[in-house]
Amino acid sequence: MSTKTKGAFIILAGILIMAAIVFVLFFYTFNKQQTPIVEQNKQNQVEEVPKQQTDTVKKVVNVNAPLDKEAMSKEELKRLAASFAERYGSYSNQSNYQNMSDLKIFMTDRFKKSTDDFIAQMIAKKIDKTIYYGITTKAISPIVNEFDNEKGLAKITVTTQRRESIATTENANGFPQAVTISFKKDGKAWKVDDAVWQAKGD
Repeated sequence: MSTKTKGAFIILAGILIMAAIVFVLFFYTFNKQQTPIVEQNKQNQVEEVPKQQTDTVKKVVNVNAPLDKEAMSKEELKRLAASFAERYGSYSNQSNYQNMSDLKIFMTDRFKKSTDDFIAQMIAKKIDKTIYYGITTKAISPIVNEFDNEKGLAKITVTTQRRESIATTENANGFPQAVTISFKKDGKAWKVDDAVWQAKGD
């Protein structure tokens, strides 16, 4: 083997040894160090899941916390009073007081009877229906005057805006008017026991 060949062989061997050292130092060691990091991240993720679930459960519990039943009953009665006032106060002389008849399902027996008596009296008068007369009612705001859930008694005044039409709906006359609606519990259900209109403009 010539001197040049020996020199080339030694240089090539040196390059291979250096490449092996670089591989071991940078690649093998790096991969070795990465393994526990990945495993540690997995462990951290597993530990965080129960905490997130706990926080979610806490939020659900807070959202579904029980509400004040009495406050809910008041709000329900206010909505019922407003709806009742609109339907009870909207009618025409050509509808045979159908608005009142339809509302009897929401009335106590006492109020049903007084309503039937009123309708019978108005029909007996045989009022001329050739000239149209109608009135529409829009509830504005209900106010609780009295509320006793245990006794089953409540009274709510509903402020309304009414429009009165004679002969034609084009000449409607608007005015404010309040109606006081009395409620009484019939079993577990609240029912209307009376409805009294106040003077126009009140």
